[in-house]
Amino acid sequence: MSALDRITLVIVTWKGDGMLRKCLDSVVRACGALPETVVVDNAALDSTAALVGSYANARYLPLPENRGFAGGNNAAAPFCKREYTVLLNNDTELAGDAFTPLVEFLDARPEAAAAQGKIVFAARNQLDGCGGFLSPLGVLAFRGAFADDSPEFSAPARVFTVGGAFFAVRNAAVAACGGLFYDHFKSYYEEINLCHRLAVAGYDCWYVPTPPVMHLHSATASKFRREDILEQYYRNVWFSNLTCFNAWNRLRFGAILAALCAGQAAAALLRGDTGPLKAHWRAAKRLLRELRPGGEVRRTRAAVAATRRRSDREILAYAMKSQPWSFYKSLVMRRL
Repeated sequence: MSALDRITLVIVTWKGDGMLRKCLDSVVRACGALPETVVVDNAALDSTAALVGSYANARYLPLPENRGFAGGNNAAAPFCKREYTVLLNNDTELAGDAFTPLVEFLDARPEAAAAQGKIVFAARNQLDGCGGFLSPLGVLAFRGAFADDSPEFSAPARVFTVGGAFFAVRNAAVAACGGLFYDHFKSYYEEINLCHRLAVAGYDCWYVPTPPVMHLHSATASKFRREDILEQYYRNVWFSNLTCFNAWNRLRFGAILAALCAGQAAAALLRGDTGPLKAHWRAAKRLLRELRPGGEVRRTRAAVAATRRRSDREILAYAMKSQPWSFYKSLVMRRL
């Protein structure tokens, strides 16, 4: 059985027929035909149903509302019966068969639960990150982001997290750590949370060099208000940290994250921009409700703890990498 016969490809779309057609066409060119594919249509459109129906081996899954990247992929999960599921953004195009190298790599390493391929910014022809790590302050940093491709990125590397635009997961490992994504994450940070839960459960995540996957990056996100995106992103970061880390790391990384959020809001206010302050405030209010006894944070923390096979110390030993000062400065000063 070929590697392509052992995967289910999942693509989530929302009002993006043009991008979706280019994505599906690139998969057909790269692989000769579509592997088993599920296209999830958030806030379904008749035009998208017709488009997907024109491709052999593609299942169309309409959703009446926009459930985001997390909810859309979760809706496809019951249809992913094969050993591996590959998640691919609808704003990507394949330059070659990038699926087979991921399957072969995961086959060779039973402890590996997720693997991403080489993702490249389409507009810049620069890397979109070859896996992510945590900085010593607990802030996520993607390896090679915005860098030119080089021999450094031609070998597999163990990473803390994969990039959400293109990665494969071992379905048995995902089930063991509580499932794919949390629906309430909608979009942003859901793949990092998944990888953190996989690490807690004793699994590893990897970057694997593949033929490049060209990524438009934020083509869907650009349809939303930046303030709303910021609120959802930081709420998800907080939620993930509060449910996956032990008490000490929740405290120390929480204090750092709070200072970072305050710094972002202050820097924006100096520019006359109140958006980040409003976003962080709304995210904080949501979390306070979820932190109540019996709330979502405490229930999820207990569920993650029940899967624990690896300590925070063991995880941070490989997941944490130092970053230059300019990295931290950019987090506070960049326009959000």
